[in-house]
Amino acid sequence: MLSRLEFDGEICWLKNFPRRHFFTTARTKKDFWKREPASIDTALIIPKHSDIIVSISQRWREEYREKSFGCDGVITSLRNLSLALYAADCLPIMMSDEVNRKFKGLIHAGWRGTDFEVARKTVEAAIVEFNVKPEDIFVGIGPGIHKCCYSNPNIAKKFAEDRRWQPHISRNNLGIEYIDILDFNIKQLLDAKIKPDHIAIAAECTYCSKDKDKNPIFYSHYRSNDKGRNKIVLL
Repeated sequence: MLSRLEFDGEICWLKNFPRRHFFTTARTKKDFWKREPASIDTALIIPKHSDIIVSISQRWREEYREKSFGCDGVITSLRNLSLALYAADCLPIMMSDEVNRKFKGLIHAGWRGTDFEVARKTVEAAIVEFNVKPEDIFVGIGPGIHKCCYSNPNIAKKFAEDRRWQPHISRNNLGIEYIDILDFNIKQLLDAKIKPDHIAIAAECTYCSKDKDKNPIFYSHYRSNDKGRNKIVLL
């Protein structure tokens, strides 16, 4: 399930996720849109840290090239519409039915969205709306913060008595608690009947992954509290 991202300069992607997509890095220039065909519109997720899921139908059309949706999950059957998201440490989760190509979806899962189980709910919404089988859905989880670097005492305390979270919070020999939102989201996907070998996961952590020159590959709000974001595009 875990695999290293493939890189081409400032752009990278998951080689084991079949739908065309890419992630930008902290070095990406503003002209990366040249990777997208000019005829494709874009729906941009504006994260609300919620379980709000938006389905974009054939009736959606605006004069603007980019339309924003306040939500944390988007699903659509439109082939000439790309889905996009800005993220730093939260997990970008892509979905696609590659058997009949009935839909694609994009999810933003931070700790709040993970707590709301937005990943599971988005899969279930797609199954109902597009009449797809869970075993035909492929999922790609892009770069986000991993348990190796995510220690937050307030969050750990908040979920200490929550049985859903307990398997995903661990403590090292120094008593420092680490939170594994990646593992919790994987569990949600498996609970939604996604096949384990249909889940591709970027091995890179946004906090600690570095290039050969020891420079951070991705923006990380948790690492530096900067305003930079990585962009995820699903075509």
